Amino acid sequence: MRLQRIVKSAAAQVPVPNPIYASWADYLARTSWIELRGRCRDSAKRANRKRLLSSAPAHRVDPLWVWQLMSKARGRCAHCGSLAVERRPSHPHKGSPIRWEHVGRRVGSLEHKQTRFGGGGNDLANLAWCCLWCNTWRDERFRGAQDHGGYYPDLGREPGPKRSEAILAAKYFAATGEVWSAEAAFASQPVPAQFSGDVEIEYEPGDDEPGEPLYYPR
Repeated sequence: MRLQRIVKSAAAQVPVPNPIYASWADYLARTSWIELRGRCRDSAKRANRKRLLSSAPAHRVDPLWVWQLMSKARGRCAHCGSLAVERRPSHPHKGSPIRWEHVGRRVGSLEHKQTRFGGGGNDLANLAWCCLWCNTWRDERFRGAQDHGGYYPDLGREPGPKRSEAILAAKYFAATGEVWSAEAAFASQPVPAQFSGDVEIEYEPGDDEPGEPLYYPR
């Protein structure tokens, strides 16, 4: 609790920038297929690795599951409801992590409903899309919370899972020239050389889950 108070106090001292994305539709429109696939793979990779206080999971998270959870939620946190599709902030030149708590409700993450440390597994029923703040501090899960950058655009015209997949299929075809197949698109395969420069690279040490080591700047 003391650490939580320190983090909240630090967040209150940092100006909250405007949201990077105006809506889930805006995120889909401005994110390339390669970037989105990379995001899903990164989340799956973190969920699948051995951690300091928990062994390697019996089952592996498929990157396709991450996309399905994110699109079903329309990028919203399962707990507070904030649009959570931003990446964790990083240094513009070094790529190293910087303070994120002031926008914690906008940063998306894959949650284990029952934590890995608490015996939870990687089965799809135990996973959810949520903001990094709710994923880190479970007693801070307040619907519509306005702190830590909470952002709640109107859901009325946001594309649902089917429309979101149609948008993604168009991006996939434009990037690869291939007809969309979700299973094939998210399968492990090398990125074509002509698109390799489009991959978003982010330095992300640690795990975005309670009970695991987290980065807190001094």
